[in-house]
Amino acid sequence: MGGPEIWRAEPSEEVDKAWERVTAEYLFPVKESDIRAMRKDPSVVVPMPDNYKIDGETTYMAKSAVYHNIHCLDYIRKAVYRDHYYPNGTDDNPFHAYHTAHCIMILFEHLTCSGDPGVYLYRWMEEFNRPIADTNIWRQCWDFETVMEEHNERAVKDMTETDVRKPHGVKSVPAPDGVMNIIRNYQRTHPDYNPGQ
Repeated sequence: MGGPEIWRAEPSEEVDKAWERVTAEYLFPVKESDIRAMRKDPSVVVPMPDNYKIDGETTYMAKSAVYHNIHCLDYIRKAVYRDHYYPNGTDDNPFHAYHTAHCIMILFEHLTCSGDPGVYLYRWMEEFNRPIADTNIWRQCWDFETVMEEHNERAVKDMTETDVRKPHGVKSVPAPDGVMNIIRNYQRTHPDYNPGQ
């Protein structure tokens, strides 16, 4: 049935440590030219503090997409094992359903954008009278340990995006309607809730 067992194992301390190791989403600085290469508007991207300049050039906050994708997979995994990870339910997190749906969309976009042309086969197994899928596919992969090492070399580990506050008067973009609807609905029963703080 393919793949190291730890990634499909039921929740345990060992399993959680394995997932934590591959979901460490650290910030790293990117230059304005990098942002333009992504066809993004640098005027609305959050700048890093001055001590993160590269060659005297202002840098901006970024995170690696691979870690976001793995975070999303882990978030969905935790939703599958909700009784273990959310023993009191998810009602205290107004964004849980939205976050789960976001993660499904992100992974769907990634899988369809980088569609795997590999082929899997069916084989006979002694215990079954019908064909069983063999989804173990030989493929060329990145050496993920090297990817993690290189990312860790650039990672900013002494701050997170939650440490930064928007200065007065900076150019910004509106939050998605779905996010604002969740906030407004939640504030009806939790009037002191302010996620913008």
